[in-house]
Amino acid sequence: MTASRHQQQQQQQQLSPQRLLLLLVWLQLACMCCYLDPAAAQQTMPFQGSGGEDTAPHDPTPVYVSAVLDRLLQVDDQNYEFTASIMFYLSWQDPRVRGRIAENAAKMQAKDTEFKCEVPCQSNNNIDAGGCCDGVWMPYIAFTNIKALSQDRVVRWGLGFSKEGDGVFQWSSVLATYSTPLDMRAFPFDTQRLLVQMSVPQERHGWSGGLLELRPGTTGTHLFTARPAGDDLPGWSVADVRLDRITYPLCQAALLSALRPSPAEEPMPLVPGYLWTSRAAQKHAHQCAAELTSQPASVRLQSPYWRTSINQTGVPQEPVMVEALNVLIIVERFSSRWVLSAIFPILATTWLGCLVFLLPRDDMGGRLGSIVALFLALAAIQFVVDSNTPSASFLTPLQQLTLASYICLILIGLESVVIWRLTTYHVEKHRGEQHQLAQQRLDAKVGDGSSSSSSSSSSSSSSSGWMPR
Repeated sequence: MTASRHQQQQQQQQLSPQRLLLLLVWLQLACMCCYLDPAAAQQTMPFQGSGGEDTAPHDPTPVYVSAVLDRLLQVDDQNYEFTASIMFYLSWQDPRVRGRIAENAAKMQAKDTEFKCEVPCQSNNNIDAGGCCDGVWMPYIAFTNIKALSQDRVVRWGLGFSKEGDGVFQWSSVLATYSTPLDMRAFPFDTQRLLVQMSVPQERHGWSGGLLELRPGTTGTHLFTARPAGDDLPGWSVADVRLDRITYPLCQAALLSALRPSPAEEPMPLVPGYLWTSRAAQKHAHQCAAELTSQPASVRLQSPYWRTSINQTGVPQEPVMVEALNVLIIVERFSSRWVLSAIFPILATTWLGCLVFLLPRDDMGGRLGSIVALFLALAAIQFVVDSNTPSASFLTPLQQLTLASYICLILIGLESVVIWRLTTYHVEKHRGEQHQLAQQRLDAKVGDGSSSSSSSSSSSSSSSGWMPR
């Protein structure tokens, strides 16, 4: 009985192949969830627009955009990106919005209604307080340089209107990570322009995007975040927030980045041959709109850069334009950290190298030993500093300073060798001459001694030959 019970316990402890396979699958799914890229499960982009062709205004609608930096969370100069929480506020005129919301309210209050609001006017989904915005036209704006949207923060947004006028406003708080170009030519005393790029490419058949003009509103910092004593961000300070409006034809963007024309047999080419071969458009890409307008109607209608109307909504036929509004967050780097941790140690190493000239000129070992020790110390400083230094396509001023310090230490070492050689040359030469003269004297003295001994031996042998027996 004991043996059988022990065998049953061993069988229960052993995993069957099916259970083992199921366990491996669960572990793999857990690992995938842990290492999932934040961009793989992004939330919906803000300002995706609402309404349709029937609700879009026929005339170009000026939309004023205000950007208030609530909090700059991180500036990653290693990966050329930053994370910020920005409140965007849009305002425009639309006399139809009050009637649309009132119509939705009447539908919801009707008896036995089956109407369900799909677009509340507030992020809290409180339809009774904010109303229902089904069918209300809201502009579409694309954020072209967003890398990832935060999944850990509740998105706040809202829409409102003036009860007496035609004004409409929409706001949304966006927490996202943006990719941005950085200029390291003045590092670590640099000022960077962090870019948030908002654009509205006019649709080929147009509705919300095609009838929209982005115009700069106002900017600000720290809208909702309290400002106690201290720094907002380690290593950086926010100096200014600006709005820069840009308008250009869509074909210009394609021509500026194209390396070769599209194939001739392509039905709707991205880079048409007539634009590529046009001297005016090739030298000045902004003239591509005029070149496109000069083409026959059959050619224009086949171009993705030409606006057409498929339902006679009054959309003008013209080259597709892009309305862009860049939000520039001006930040300044705190350079005191780099002065103490990088610049001063590098300069101190170079200055200490100059102290070897205080050593005796003939002390070659002491001078070269000091230079080698300082060279190794500079290499260690560079190894530590480079781990935190942003990369660039050129040598930054800090890297130029390090290279100059290396060159100075090498020149000091070479100069020490030259000075030692010049100092010891005449001494060694005089010593060699003295040694040679002493050798000559010794040789002469040895020669005189051998000649005198040979003469004395010959005289003694001659005298011994005359002795009587």
